[in-house]
Order: sequence, then C-alpha cells, then structure tokens
Amino acid sequence: MRQRDLESIQRFRREEQEREQREREERERPVREAQEQFNQNLRQLHSVQRERILTQKDDEFRLDPETTRPIPVAQYPAWQREQSALFKMQNPDYYTCPENEAVLVDYINRNLTGDRAHPGIKLVSAKQLTGAYRRLSEFGLLKERPSPEPVAEPTPEPVTVYAQPAEPTGQEGWDLKTGEKQFFTDYQIARMSADEFRKVFRLGQPRIKDVLV
Repeated sequence: MRQRDLESIQRFRREEQEREQREREERERPVREAQEQFNQNLRQLHSVQRERILTQKDDEFRLDPETTRPIPVAQYPAWQREQSALFKMQNPDYYTCPENEAVLVDYINRNLTGDRAHPGIKLVSAKQLTGAYRRLSEFGLLKERPSPEPVAEPTPEPVTVYAQPAEPTGQEGWDLKTGEKQFFTDYQIARMSADEFRKVFRLGQPRIKDVLV
C-alpha cells in the first residue's frame, strides 16, 4: 500500500471518529441540560429553605410530648441541665461554642413561640435539641469542630559523641626493680636508654661463656 493511500485511510478514520463524537454529544445534550437545570433548581430550593429555617418557623420541627407533662417549676433547671447533657452525650460531633448555642437556641425559640396548643412550654428535651442540631447541620448553619492543630515534635537535643581514647600501644617487658612482667607504652620505651631497653626487654643478654672468654 502506498503512503498516500495509508494517509487517506487514517484521515478517513479520524473524520469518522470526530463525526461520531459530535453525534454522541448532540444526543446527550438534552440530558445534560436537564441535569444542569435540575441541579440549579435544587440549589435554589436549598437556598430558600436555608433562609426560611434561619428566619421563620420550620415545618419539620416536632414537639416532644415529654416537654408537655407537668413538672414542678422548681425542677425546671435540673431537668433542662439533664436534657442538655444527654443531648451532648448522644451527639459527640456537636461543637459547643457561643455561635452554635445562639443559632440552636434561636431556632428552638422561634419554633416554640406561638404554639397555641402548648403556649406555656419552656422546656426543651434532648430529642428536640438533637432534631434541631441535625436540621441546622443539614443546611450548614452550624460551625464544625475545628481540626486539631498539629503538634510540633520537639527538636531532639544534640548528642555529643566523645571519641573513645585509643588503647595505648607498646609491648611487654620486665620491671628492673621487681623483675616482674610489665607493659611499657611507646612513650616510655622512647625515653629508655639503649642499655635500659636491652635490660627491660632482655635483649642481647651476654652468655656466661662469652663473658669468661
């Protein structure tokens, strides 16, 4: 096959692929546009609901029958503290801070105000606190617990390494005073006279017969 024919075939294949790609994109365009429109509507709905939850009564808020039972007014503070502690125990992810407390209390007060069936309700149960927390978290209206800052590892103290003293070099000889074996260093050997050196290491000791000759 000639080079020109080969290039013509390759060009034809590229054109076919490009045509198929355009046709596929055209077929999928309505679906893409519908999905984009759906996402846009969903974002708008989410924004409207978010604003409503922040400023108006929430239809999803439910009254807890536990708060309607009569209890002595003197027991209100203890009961409320117990419910608040239970809420935090059941929801360890809740980040306790002034901003979150303000949003949570404002949401509950707004939804309890104007309850004609129970106009005198002043108590909030752990169940209601949990429902409010989850509802507000759903719309990103509460601050999340900040990630702990990384703790810098302490810089290790530099370790001073002392060189071990070299073992003294020398050789073993005999002490001239005691006649016992003793190790003599190179420094001690260097300070010996030639005669002393021969005596210490017993070198060149003349034999008796040589002395008598």
